Amino acid sequence: MYTFRSGVRFAVGARCDPDPVTTEEMRERLLVFAIDVLRMTRGLPNDDATRHASRQLFRAASSVACNYRATSLSRSTAEFLAKMGVVREEADEVAFWFEFLERAALLSAAGPEGQRLRAESREVAAMISAAYRTSRQRYGKLKSP
Repeated sequence: MYTFRSGVRFAVGARCDPDPVTTEEMRERLLVFAIDVLRMTRGLPNDDATRHASRQLFRAASSVACNYRATSLSRSTAEFLAKMGVVREEADEVAFWFEFLERAALLSAAGPEGQRLRAESREVAAMISAAYRTSRQRYGKLKSP
């Protein structure tokens, strides 16, 4: 179960989510996620390598939120699908940087918050990928899942 700061709650995942997440709820979730990533990266060690990785992580997390927001401004189906593709790529990049930090033994410096956000990054990537696939199927751009 995920709870927004506004108090709205919903289950995550296709098998346990009885109600679809609205665009506004997803926007809020992604914005909160980007802010949480920013706060987490501030607590990581201050050496060159960690700074580089944490900046890339924050850049990708904020890009997911920003580009998802931009999908609502799409002027056509093709533009919407292209923007969702960018969101999907950025969400995957966030998951990559969390994995990188963990394998480099740097994520442990963030404590349990780092692990929570890593799990959140996987959920976000899965939700965005599912939305992208569904959108492509709906508009006839993909033959099978």
